[in-house]
This record gives sequence, structure tokens and C-alpha cells, in this order.
Amino acid sequence: MILGYQHWWLMSWQSSAVSFLHGKSSLVMIVLMLLTKILKLNKRPTKLKESDIKRVVMNSRGMKLFTCRWLPANGEPKALVFLCHGYGMESSISMKGRKGTGARLAKAGYGVYGMDYEGHGRSSGLPGYIPSFEDVVTDCSDHYTRISERKKNLKKSRFLMGESMGGTVAILLHLKKPNFWDGAVLIAPMRKVSCLPG
Repeated sequence: MILGYQHWWLMSWQSSAVSFLHGKSSLVMIVLMLLTKILKLNKRPTKLKESDIKRVVMNSRGMKLFTCRWLPANGEPKALVFLCHGYGMESSISMKGRKGTGARLAKAGYGVYGMDYEGHGRSSGLPGYIPSFEDVVTDCSDHYTRISERKKNLKKSRFLMGESMGGTVAILLHLKKPNFWDGAVLIAPMRKVSCLPG
């Protein structure tokens, strides 16, 4: 298993599931290949910092949103990865256990952050109901921007990682702040949504 998905990188490559974002297609492919190589070949994984992995934040509408993070135990992360989960899923599933995406990326030296959207996982809201897709994007943007703008994170590269509906969230986050993000990895992204431009 690579990043919690068996051969997802190969399937993404072959089926063109990795979408190209504003001329950064080369960077997206390089990030994808490097993450795969690092996770496969990392012979001496670092320990994970287990403290303060989960917490709740309030969004601008007063709803409680569950968040989680995994950080390398030894030293500062070399870059930040922000997870965007799919419909009916939750961010902690991606980080679950020693072989989950978050754990493996943290062992490779990345800071990994996720949040459950409104109505998903452990966040407030009617289960599975998304009254406004724009609100989901705003919630993610607000939370991930706050993390990125902490003094210790200002000079770190920022990557989005989205699966299925989370791929659309990642695309919309990128479109909202195209110069803010350094790249994205999209896994089988949902691409047709009425709120997408064009």
C-alpha cells in the first residue's frame, strides 16, 4: 500500500486522474513521483508526534469542525500537505494507523493536516448534507490558511491532496488563491460540479 491507496499513483498516471492546475502540471507530476519514491524507499522512518493530533475549530457560521494533524516527531516538517477528503468520508480515515496517508507522509518528514467538512465525520451538521459547496471551500481555505500563516510555517511549501469530491475542493481552493499553493495531488478527482467556473 502506498499512501493508503494500492498503486493509486500508477492508476492516476495511467487514467489522467491527476488534473493540471494553471501551468503547474510539471510540478504536480514531480510532487506525485517524489512522494511515492520517498514513501517507498524511506529506510529509516522517523517517529510520529502523537500529541495534539485531533482538535475542534469553529467556522465562521459557528459550527464545530473536527481537525487533525500528523507531524514528524524529529524536527520541523519540510513541507505542508493539506488533505481534502471525499464525499461521506472523513479526514481521520486517511490518517488512521501506521499505514495511513497522514502517518506515512509524517514519517517521510511532512506536516499533514486535515479537517472534516460540515456534515462529515465528527464535524457538526446533518450527516452527508452539504448546504453550500462554497462554504466547504471557505472552511478549508480559512483553516489551512491559518495553519500556513503561522510564523514557523511561513517559508514552507504548501500542497493540497484531494480524493474524489476532495479533488474538486482542492481545485477550488487553488482557484481561490492560485499563488498561495505550491502544488496539488488529485486522486480520482470529481470534476463536474455546477460551481466550477466554465
